Amino acid sequence: MVELLESGLAAVPGRLLVTDACSTKAAVLAAAGKLDPRHSFVGGHPIAGSEQRGSAAADPDLFRDRVTVLTPTRSTSADSLARVRELWAALGSRVVEMDPRVHDRILALTSHLPHLLSVFACLAAAPALEAAGRDFFGSGFRDISRLAAGSDEVWRDIFLTNRDNLVQDLETLVRLVSEWRSVLERGDAAAISAGLKEAALIRSRLLRKERGGASES
Repeated sequence: MVELLESGLAAVPGRLLVTDACSTKAAVLAAAGKLDPRHSFVGGHPIAGSEQRGSAAADPDLFRDRVTVLTPTRSTSADSLARVRELWAALGSRVVEMDPRVHDRILALTSHLPHLLSVFACLAAAPALEAAGRDFFGSGFRDISRLAAGSDEVWRDIFLTNRDNLVQDLETLVRLVSEWRSVLERGDAAAISAGLKEAALIRSRLLRKERGGASES
């Protein structure tokens, strides 16, 4: 998408209203600044999908009751924004507006880092599990490894276009891994229990907030 926008679409006749469904927004919007001035752009990201790919995985209700984020800028016309909003609403989405940098920061934590963790789980477990066989694949491994089945080309581009946020999150992850390694090495049962309880409470609180829904702009 970035390469397409950077071409400016100058050879395309007429006036276009261009939008996208990319998982990162700041890099896409920067590229959209190179569009031929005849055209307009509204950044979008439907927070929906799965690790599956191809026409066999098509789902007519993929966007129904899911949030789609639009990232208008000061140069976005009200008419263009309204038309793109109408498009996603017609597909059943709940449309919200967000600053592109805020979007990328949040999605790094809720989508991009989890995908990396799925990759790490597969890479770490492969030597032992390939020898043991699939009969020993617990539900935990199946759940955490699911995301790693996604398109490597798509996720390569996501990681690269949101790498600053991801590097920041990996630094936090490295710190947490180091802390938990120390806890395990000294056999600190109280610290383990406290960490597990804290994580469970955080998840419960976040899911309650999710069920409450995002407010529309």
